[in-house]
Amino acid sequence: MKRIRVGMAAAAMLALSACGSMHPGAAVVVGDVSVSADKVDDLADNLCEAISASGQTGVGGKDARQQAANLMLTLTAAREAADELGVEVEPSQYAVTSDDTASLESQFPDADTDELSKIIAISKESSALVTAIGQDQAGSDASAKQAQQAGQAYLQDFIADADVSIDPRYGLDDTGQPKDDTDSLSVRVTDPAEDLPSTQQCS
Repeated sequence: MKRIRVGMAAAAMLALSACGSMHPGAAVVVGDVSVSADKVDDLADNLCEAISASGQTGVGGKDARQQAANLMLTLTAAREAADELGVEVEPSQYAVTSDDTASLESQFPDADTDELSKIIAISKESSALVTAIGQDQAGSDASAKQAQQAGQAYLQDFIADADVSIDPRYGLDDTGQPKDDTDSLSVRVTDPAEDLPSTQQCS
């Protein structure tokens, strides 16, 4: 058993060292922009808190980490794509409002809403950027729905063509989709979350 564990650890190290475009300590890299593993893990903790506060059970920590990594990939890529196109979005368009905070307090009365608001902020900025990109691509006459769809399509192509790297331990491919990865940060997604140690569960 000891040899197997050592072998798996060595394989994980080889996988990381083989990923030449990864920056030290980075979870997600898009071009020259990197997102630290600490930032992704903090976001995953916030997602876990939201899941726990909502009363859901049996959700694995790996799922939260994958969602967090995907959120940061989307935001980082959207920022880079918008910058490349010369598209700008005013911060007021994605600021977390008092209504957002009140909604969080109502839904999650026992949670730290300041931390949960970080999830809202990321989602709102990503959505605003995607819509602005879509308006740039589809034209000013496009409806909000058409702009959102055009922006999503553009962002998907941007991510596919960009130099994207995600730490393989998160179990995501370079487009942010889950994959079967034995070197991931937790057990495989197909394993029941209820069977995970408490440290790997969100609740």
